Amino acid sequence: MKRAFVLAVLVACGSTTKPEPALENKPQPGSAAAATAPARGLAFVVVDENSDYMKRVFARVGSARDGAPTDPDAIAAGIRGDIDQWTTNDSGNRFIDYYLVASDRGAIERYLAKLAASDPLYRVPDDRELVFEKVNASWRSYYVFKKREIDHRAVENAVADHDPRTGLPIVRLDFTPDAKRAFEDLTSRIVGKKLATLLDGNVHSAPIVMGTVRGGRISIRVGGSDVAAQEAEAAALVKALTPPVQ
Repeated sequence: MKRAFVLAVLVACGSTTKPEPALENKPQPGSAAAATAPARGLAFVVVDENSDYMKRVFARVGSARDGAPTDPDAIAAGIRGDIDQWTTNDSGNRFIDYYLVASDRGAIERYLAKLAASDPLYRVPDDRELVFEKVNASWRSYYVFKKREIDHRAVENAVADHDPRTGLPIVRLDFTPDAKRAFEDLTSRIVGKKLATLLDGNVHSAPIVMGTVRGGRISIRVGGSDVAAQEAEAAALVKALTPPVQ
C-alpha cells in the first residue's frame, strides 16, 4: 500500500487558490513517456479513483500480507495489485486509487481481457478505459474517464526550460485563451482527484489536483535516464506540441 506524497510533477505556473502548488503527485523515479511520439498526442484525462471496477479487479488479483497476488492467473502473469491513498488538506476527504503493476504491460491487458471474457462484471464500461505509465522497469495501470478533457489543440506555445528549484529539464506549456478557461473549470471541478497527462496514449504523470489552476500555464517534467536524455526528450516534446506554422 502506498500513499501519495507531495512532488509537483505537473506544476501550475499561474495563480491558484492556495499558496502551495496546485498539483501534487507522489515521486515516480524513472517515470517515462513516449514524448518522442509523432501525434502531438497530449491529452488530459481524469482518473476514476475508488471505482467499483478497480475494487473488483484488485480483489480478484488478491493481496497477501506481503503484497503478493493470490490469484493463480495473476501470479503466473507476474501481476500484483496496489493502492494509492491520499487526503486533501482542507476537507480531509480520503481518496483511494486501486491499480495493477507488472513488468509486461501486455500481461495486464491479456489478464483483464480473459477476466472480461469470462465475466461481464470485468468488462470496462464504454466511458472508461485503462491507460498505463512506465515506472522504472514496470508498468502500472490507471482507470480513467475516456473523455479527453483537454488535448494538444489547447497548446498555444511550448518551450523547453529548466525547473528553477532542481535545474532539471521541463517543458512549459501556454494554453490558448479558451483552454485557459477550460483548464481552470476542470481543475476546480476535480479538486482532490488525479489528472493524468497522456502523451501518445501513455501516462506521463498523474498528479493530484490540490486547487483550482489559473493562468493557463503549466510545466511538465520529462523522464529519461540522465540529464542528456531528459534534454532530448524535452526538445522532442516541444517539437511534437508546437503548433504548425500556417
